[in-house]
Amino acid sequence: MTEQAGGARSFTEAAARAGLGAPRAVHLGAQPEAANPGCLIAGVVVFGAAAVVLFAVGASVWGLIAAILALPGLTGRWLDGSTSKRNQGVRLELYEHGLVAALGGRVHTVRYASTELTTRTVHHTGIASYVVFEYTLTDLDGQKFVLRGRSDDSGADVAERGRIGAPRVWGPAIQRGIADAHLPGAAAPLSAGGRLRFGGLWLTAREAGSAKTTAKWPEIEKITLRDGVVELASRPPIRAAVSAIPNFVVFQTLAEHLRQQAKG
Repeated sequence: MTEQAGGARSFTEAAARAGLGAPRAVHLGAQPEAANPGCLIAGVVVFGAAAVVLFAVGASVWGLIAAILALPGLTGRWLDGSTSKRNQGVRLELYEHGLVAALGGRVHTVRYASTELTTRTVHHTGIASYVVFEYTLTDLDGQKFVLRGRSDDSGADVAERGRIGAPRVWGPAIQRGIADAHLPGAAAPLSAGGRLRFGGLWLTAREAGSAKTTAKWPEIEKITLRDGVVELASRPPIRAAVSAIPNFVVFQTLAEHLRQQAKG
């Protein structure tokens, strides 16, 4: 269900209406790390005063440099305040059988057993390396929405507008919930000789394939995940982008089970 955001009570009511069960965890909009305001203010005052004096005595070049040095403190404080304010209404509540999320002034209710999840993880390298997490879900109204988080290599949150804190915690929790809800129902058609389709890939109890390639399970040596691509190592290999595979955690679990079963 999708409705207007209205505080923590609206979350509890939405979860109860959807039968999501017991609450598990709450994650809020990512907030900037607390900085020492005294140091920032002191830096702005010192460089600002230096700029005024230098301009007054005619040293305009040095005055400009001092003014430029004062700007990062002012800009940083303004950006932190802006991000903090915009993320105050961002909220994610996890329950036994689903979740409720407030994004952009709307509340989305998701039941794990009926949702479709696609994930995208992007690693950015450089001086300040970080990871961006995107989880696209379908709510009970059939509307797609995206949960976003960002963290650095240490796992600390990187605050941006619309991001949810602790993505390395809530992301795996959502995947576990979806796996628990979907795996029992997915195993039954496979046992009956049916085919399960996950985007461009499909599975049966005997083989796996795509639009171009098919391989029997004994022919698949291993299943690897690298740079956002899953590969079933056969000849030729079967590949697909993880972001294009709905409920990838279910696909991955079933595929590995069938591969191991074929070897055993």
